[in-house]
Amino acid sequence: MMNQTSTRRQPRQKLAPNLRLALFVVCIELLGGAPVFAGAGEKAGRLDTAAQVRLGAQLFADPKLSVNGKISCASCHQADKAFSDGLAVALGIEGRKGLRNAPSLLNVGHHHAFFWDGRAPTLERQVLEPLTNPDEHGFARIEDLLNKLRAEPTYRDAFTRAYAQAGAPAIRADTVAAALAAHVRSLVSPESAIDRFVLKGDKNALSADAQAGLALFRGRAQCSACHALADDAGTGRVQLSDQQFHAHGNHVYPMQNAVRGRLAAGQTRADMAKANPAEASALGRFMVTGVVEDAGGFKTPSLRNVARTAPYFHDGSAATLEAALNRELLGKTGEVLLSATERQQLLAFMRALDDDAPAAQRRQAGR
Repeated sequence: MMNQTSTRRQPRQKLAPNLRLALFVVCIELLGGAPVFAGAGEKAGRLDTAAQVRLGAQLFADPKLSVNGKISCASCHQADKAFSDGLAVALGIEGRKGLRNAPSLLNVGHHHAFFWDGRAPTLERQVLEPLTNPDEHGFARIEDLLNKLRAEPTYRDAFTRAYAQAGAPAIRADTVAAALAAHVRSLVSPESAIDRFVLKGDKNALSADAQAGLALFRGRAQCSACHALADDAGTGRVQLSDQQFHAHGNHVYPMQNAVRGRLAAGQTRADMAKANPAEASALGRFMVTGVVEDAGGFKTPSLRNVARTAPYFHDGSAATLEAALNRELLGKTGEVLLSATERQQLLAFMRALDDDAPAAQRRQAGR
């Protein structure tokens, strides 16, 4: 939700991928021919075919993509919840709890980094990682999933139609990633009230209370500093995220000082992750970059559909929109910046950020 206001603004930079996944990608590129990867971070503006998007949608909804046949991508990314799941943290195979909240997938095709900590530089690389996470889809090796798919005649046919390539099997790690990413890229919000008001100048699109809330959002509440009211991707949609990584709050400086102490004592990020995974998860962007000032920093989520994506923050620790807003306001200066009436106006604006269309139309938008 309204992610941490930065103690410093960071320029976009080349993002360090997860090491295990990066090595895996290198291997499949060497052994499996030319990669199909072509996400927003690799080939901007690519167009997926209808067959690729359909195949991705089938994979996305199929529990066969988990080792026990009970968890699908759609388990944690549900259309009626703006492709989030309504839980504090995601649940994987055997009910295993993850460490972070499952964010909405709407409009992420134009993002420049993925996961809360930005460890995946492309959508294609992001969609593969949960498949071999022991607490999510649970496969020990990606090859185990590929063999499962290759045993299905319908998948053999669908992959051949979508990714026929002379001399190479159609069902490969890169084609699974490409198909899933093609589907996720198709999850685009329809035009909504905020788009008509901000981008088209339709002054009747928002109620009086929502317009008052927008003025606060842009002004004293300082929300738009991170949740940008802009269409940088040229989609005709207000993105409501700067896609940067921010940290703030009373906990951040003690956290960063503790990290400095651990590094000085010779601990590595891998040591920290092994010793206490939950604590390491709270370090956020630091676990990717190794920069102490990034400790406690997380990617700014979009506020589109924010009223339907509770609970909030990377760990789902704010159960309601009101609680999340109050925490943000207190976190900026240590005091409540707005009166009770003004907070209600700001909430009215955030509730107006919902997409107009029902879930079925959201699923089809962008195809």
